[in-house]
Amino acid sequence: MTWLYNGRRINEQSAWTDDNGTQHPANWGLWSEEEKAAIGLVWIQPQQRPDERFYHISDNSDGTFHSIPKDLQKLKEDYVQRDKQTCGNMLKDTDWQVIAQVERSRVIPDNVKQYRAGIIAACNARENSYNSATTFEDFVTLVSDHANLADWPRLDQVVQVDAQQPS
Repeated sequence: MTWLYNGRRINEQSAWTDDNGTQHPANWGLWSEEEKAAIGLVWIQPQQRPDERFYHISDNSDGTFHSIPKDLQKLKEDYVQRDKQTCGNMLKDTDWQVIAQVERSRVIPDNVKQYRAGIIAACNARENSYNSATTFEDFVTLVSDHANLADWPRLDQVVQVDAQQPS
């Protein structure tokens, strides 16, 4: 619960001093609603804190927040960069197979090729989704919902073609 005294937030289980210099004990939260109102305490519904991924936020003394939307273009660039880093991290575990193919003509298993292609496709699709958001609200919905973002593939979910054929 959030309580205010003359516009100042009072934390439960904390002693406090009112404007007349009267000190109140840390257990003031046990007082009745009438006792709290008589001393000047007002209960307010706490405001939900805005999502820090999308807003610059500062706390107000009354338990509310001041939020300013972040720049849409900067958000898009940050999310694209983050996903490209994720893409690179996911590909690095199989990079050795590509190097072995180039250097020694080693065959890359089909499931690894599919996995790598899936990662690149997901990264490109995600970048296109971010860049297609024309408003801040569209971008927030896209990122928060995840339903319209391509999923990252997992190597253990890509079945090797040879393994599917009956023996």
